[in-house]
Amino acid sequence: MEPSYAATLGIEMLAGRWFTYEDTIGKIDPIVITRRMAENLFGNKEDAVGKIVGLENNQQR
Repeated sequence: MEPSYAATLGIEMLAGRWFTYEDTIGKIDPIVITRRMAENLFGNKEDAVGKIVGLENNQQR
C-alpha cells in the first residue's frame, strides 16, 4: 500500500513506515497490520515493527 493510497483512505501509520516496491525485491514481503493485531501478537504497536509474522506456511515481515 503506497502512502498516497493510505492518505486517500484516511489511514494513519501509527508505527514504522509505509513500504515501497523496492522493499519487496528479494526480501520477505512486508505487511501492514492493525493496532489490534500488533497488540495481540507483540504487546504493543512499537514492538511489531521489523518482526516476522507467520501466516499459514508463509512468512511475512
